[in-house]
Amino acid sequence: MIVSVERIQLTLTSAASDNQPLTLGQTIANCVPFYSVKGVTGESFADININDFVEVTFSGSSVYATRTGTVGTMVVDVYVVEFDPSFVKVQQYSLDIPSGTSNTQAITAVSATTAAFLIYTYLATDVTDDKNDGLTKVKFNSTSQVQVDRGAAGGTIEGTLYVVEALGAGPDFSVQHYELTVGNPEYTTQVVSPSVTLALSFIMGSHLTSAGDDAAEQASIKAWLSSVAELRIERISSTPASTCTAACQVVSLDSDADNTVQHGEFSFIAQDPSENYASLTTIDVTRAIAIVQPFPTGGSGSGAGTNNWAESYVGTYLSGTNTIYGERFADYGATCTARWSVIEWKEAAAGAAVGSLILDGAVLSSLVLEGFVVR
Repeated sequence: MIVSVERIQLTLTSAASDNQPLTLGQTIANCVPFYSVKGVTGESFADININDFVEVTFSGSSVYATRTGTVGTMVVDVYVVEFDPSFVKVQQYSLDIPSGTSNTQAITAVSATTAAFLIYTYLATDVTDDKNDGLTKVKFNSTSQVQVDRGAAGGTIEGTLYVVEALGAGPDFSVQHYELTVGNPEYTTQVVSPSVTLALSFIMGSHLTSAGDDAAEQASIKAWLSSVAELRIERISSTPASTCTAACQVVSLDSDADNTVQHGEFSFIAQDPSENYASLTTIDVTRAIAIVQPFPTGGSGSGAGTNNWAESYVGTYLSGTNTIYGERFADYGATCTARWSVIEWKEAAAGAAVGSLILDGAVLSSLVLEGFVVR
């Protein structure tokens, strides 16, 4: 399935962009970045949304994090996963919402049952807008078109769409697509059918909000598989005046012994900047990633102020073979919880697919092909 995993950390300090070169000789067209972000400094100012929405993309052989504003420090943890194109197809598209609340993007046709996507967007115009302007949700309109939506029409959205599709008759993963809306009460559940194996499944997703302010308790959510047959999203507030709508993709890896998914939750009390879980079943860090769900904020935070929104961003990363960390900015007294997953991908087997071999009529008594012996 995969060729490589590389972790890159980018830091936006009084800057709109940062980049680092990839070092494993990756083919960029086969790569997808999975990222989480945390604030390091408080952001008590009107235009918070041009400073905390971050796009992650590739240029040349480097990975970039980009925003519009230059106030406050954001740390972006990126796991760059390179897929084997024989088994997994990757598509990458630039997209925007130049005005209004919706736009579409044509893609090369996929099978929706084996395809998932990530969207990373930012507000590209320096205007005083709120979370309903900046948070975006993406879904399939058809097998050859996706639609990106937001809750309100302030400013211009720019970003990158990544489409990942498992190929072949026995695909490396399957995908179920669901859309959930949360308002009052503060949680929503969805039956997942067919049921999944939790140790092989995780969530990819995005969400928008109708909340016309920067209240973390209304606009920040978490998503997770609460059982083998139930998907759940949740926020702190049950305020009926606003809602959040999430597009969630339940991704289930095949049953290969090298595929594993572990799950848990970080729970941050007030003034708590860091949590960790040090009892992971031992993982191979060369093929594992850590994510929070949904992307990219990850946390469901309390509080109604601009500062509290900064506290709902949770960055996550692996430290060694048994520990996952979650970190956030925590100076203003908000609590926060975040659902995490650690995904260990199987590596593509070298020489696993051998069709026929013709050598001008030569007779071979023994032939070794990368560990496969043909007699």
